[in-house]
Amino acid sequence: MSVVADRTKLKLYAAAGARCSFSGCGVPLYQQGSVVGEIAHIRARSPGGPRYVPGLTDDQLNGLANLLLLCQMHHKIVDDHPDEYPIDALQSVKAQHESGIQAMPVPLPQDLIDALVLPVSDEWWRRPAAPVFRLSLASTRPVQGPWLFEVQLGQTDGETVGDLRVRFRGIGVTQVLAAPRLIRAREWRVPNFTPPLGGAQDPELGPKEFALELAFWWSGAERHLLHVWPSVGDFQKLEPDMRLW
Repeated sequence: MSVVADRTKLKLYAAAGARCSFSGCGVPLYQQGSVVGEIAHIRARSPGGPRYVPGLTDDQLNGLANLLLLCQMHHKIVDDHPDEYPIDALQSVKAQHESGIQAMPVPLPQDLIDALVLPVSDEWWRRPAAPVFRLSLASTRPVQGPWLFEVQLGQTDGETVGDLRVRFRGIGVTQVLAAPRLIRAREWRVPNFTPPLGGAQDPELGPKEFALELAFWWSGAERHLLHVWPSVGDFQKLEPDMRLW
């Protein structure tokens, strides 16, 4: 089941001032060291749920725009009576409450932030919901010309990641690539690129190694995943070495 990322929880609590967003309520949702708020989905996550809309992605369902911070009582009320609280009405409730908070913003206390963010194992890739990627890499090189790389990657398993970025590393360079373009659900294409070869050696790679580094947000923290090849000439013949942190 898809879940709301810790970073999104923090943004929602900050936007709502850690108070119930239901009109006329505003009860504090962090009391005596306990988080008592509940995150309601304006559009339900699954068929049969209140205000369900088919065809939405996990990112759309669990994104900030689809979430409403409520107390337990008002969460139950809006979900038990979806005809009285349709999508546009809840969007209006959210906008009105959060605009009032923005006029007088109050930082979240550190103990609330700590309570909202789940502890994460150092070996995050061993967790059942950890993201798994498939990488498709090709290149062309005219005679005496520069390398031109083509990259397509897809997430094959695990919970959906956010803020995906790609870097080319090795052969004396580190190059941040243009933002990957989502071409279908959980599949991206990186604009073709030609790395400028030469320069200082990457301290984490061997003298001939090169790598594509994926950086993304998952389960409350930024993750990094390296696909490393022994040399530029080996990537179409050998499986990459995986290095994670």
